[in-house]
Amino acid sequence: MRDRGRRFVLLGVAILVALTGLTLGHVRPAAADDQVKVLLLLDVSGSMNEKLASGGTKLAAAKSALKRVADSLPQGTQVGLRVYGSKIKEPKEENPKACQDTELVMPIGPLDRNRMYGAVDSFEAVGETPIAYSLERSVADLGDQGRRVVVLISDGEENCVPDPCPVAKKLAAKGVDLQFNAIGFDVNSKARKQLQCIVDETDGSYYDADDTDELNESLDKLTKRALRPFALSGKPIMGAAGTSNAPRLKAGHYRSTYDLKGLDRFYWIERTIPRSTITVSASVIVPRGRQGDNESWSIVLRGPDQPYPCGLTVFTDTGADGTASVMSQALTSTGGTFSCAEGDVLLQLARLNNNIAGVDLKPELDVEIVVTEEPPITNLAELPPGLSDEAIDRTPVAAAKQAKSVVGGVAFSDAPVLQPGSYLSNIVVGETLVYQVPVQPGQRLRATLDTPAPGRKWGFEGYPVGARLSVFSAKRAQLDEQLEEIPQGSPAKTVRTTAGTPEIRIRNRELKGRPDDVRAVVSAAFGGNHYLMVSLRPLESDLLGVLTPVRLNIAVDGEPTGLPVYAEQPPTPGPSSPGPSSPAGSPPSSETPVPTSPGPGGSETPVPGGGGAPGVGGAVTAVLGILAVLVVAGVVTVVLLRRRAATRAGGSSGPDGPAGPPGAP
Repeated sequence: MRDRGRRFVLLGVAILVALTGLTLGHVRPAAADDQVKVLLLLDVSGSMNEKLASGGTKLAAAKSALKRVADSLPQGTQVGLRVYGSKIKEPKEENPKACQDTELVMPIGPLDRNRMYGAVDSFEAVGETPIAYSLERSVADLGDQGRRVVVLISDGEENCVPDPCPVAKKLAAKGVDLQFNAIGFDVNSKARKQLQCIVDETDGSYYDADDTDELNESLDKLTKRALRPFALSGKPIMGAAGTSNAPRLKAGHYRSTYDLKGLDRFYWIERTIPRSTITVSASVIVPRGRQGDNESWSIVLRGPDQPYPCGLTVFTDTGADGTASVMSQALTSTGGTFSCAEGDVLLQLARLNNNIAGVDLKPELDVEIVVTEEPPITNLAELPPGLSDEAIDRTPVAAAKQAKSVVGGVAFSDAPVLQPGSYLSNIVVGETLVYQVPVQPGQRLRATLDTPAPGRKWGFEGYPVGARLSVFSAKRAQLDEQLEEIPQGSPAKTVRTTAGTPEIRIRNRELKGRPDDVRAVVSAAFGGNHYLMVSLRPLESDLLGVLTPVRLNIAVDGEPTGLPVYAEQPPTPGPSSPGPSSPAGSPPSSETPVPTSPGPGGSETPVPGGGGAPGVGGAVTAVLGILAVLVVAGVVTVVLLRRRAATRAGGSSGPDGPAGPPGAP
């Protein structure tokens, strides 16, 4: 009897523990392995004792920059510091151990500013430059779990192995959550080429810095970016060579890797709402310095029994970011539909223009696939008609009285959300920065890029560069692109580039099938976060990585009007991952914008493609419900135990007491 009672108690406790675990599973904070880990890797070889033209030594400038990082990173950031060349003064010919002279002066852990200050002051610059060996040790420091970032600062080339790039390639193959970034501090062309090759292996960023200010700005930018999601996000998935075994996708984010074979891959997209509009976008990033103009992709959508496409586009990457989107159908003013209106939709995605002689294409390239599903619109006939022409207003946007500093994203996934106003940022030649701006139906977006920011110096005076500003829709279709070329020998003055959108109207999509001059209008048919891409295109490869300050002035004209009403709520996104969570203090990731439209009773209904975590109210309700179950389970356990005790006290007719009713304990 005692054993049975004990077992009953243990069963009750087990139920409580299980339920408690379930509750904690809903509200637990992110584990340490879920957080990004940042390792700063600093070159402290003997050459770091050289003087800078701006004053002081390279080593002093680097230590000052690291302390600034300690002051700017959020508390709790997982950060560490490794150096190389700090111990052995003899050259490698006299002491081979000089090529293993690397030290973890601050192991990775939650940021402690005083601890980091002490680590920065603990070493001198005396030795060789074993970059490859130090990278291997750095990856070991970071472990094999979670998102891991290395930020390398070097003033010279590797001198222990012929080329560190093969080592970086081998290390990069250990996981998609590893990224190398580098700053070339007053380096020559050979060292720059080595560092650029290292970062290309993981789609990281390379910056040049020639003085203390540029080093501070570059390091600040790289470390802040490290705390955001990596450029491409989504659930890993592989398309099939045929349609019969193609994977099935629902609304959500996916990521796939394509090689140079140029084969079509197929995916089935499940339609969960009859006569819905399915939109697919594909985005790629080509490492700087490669021949991006030869990277072309095709997106084709077909119905299950349709020989002809209901959506088709081909897009070419320009050497940094490329993107395109396709709708599964077009709508008429009466709400009718053309092909792909019913049933699942077949996605055919291919990497084109491959195997070109003499072109340096990346052997494997990731593509991000975003699928959204929009329910039928019930008030379509009442909405404003589509525009008859492009009608983009490119009047320059006046600068605000005060400009805010912002760190741009490197792709859609980590683009910060901006409101109308002026923003200061730093960009390097060959880089693309991305920002998001909310724009609703009835409104239009205008943006002006000032290169460089007024009152700031050129980073490339006397060299030919193109300042490019591109605008993309909420579905990642290009709406406008403007390029202002800055010819060689141009005077040091600000060059202005302005781009914008047509007025966003839901019925703009009805113009599908018209000539190319209204293609931007067709895509300007969805409210939500639109994207601005800023890039400085190099006309000479030596300019890659040169840092330049720019100002972005943003205006959103008009008021929200002509909002759609949907037949039902949008479907819940499928089992995909929007990427790692943004850390506290970083801009929210808006892979899928969340515009709203009037619902019943004037409430707001999320537009399809909306993402994000469940509402706080829902989470609280769920937790309270589970707590109620815990209380009931505890009360039942106590009552049953007391009943058994009372039965024992009243007597028994056998070893285990009188038989109870069926089902009684």
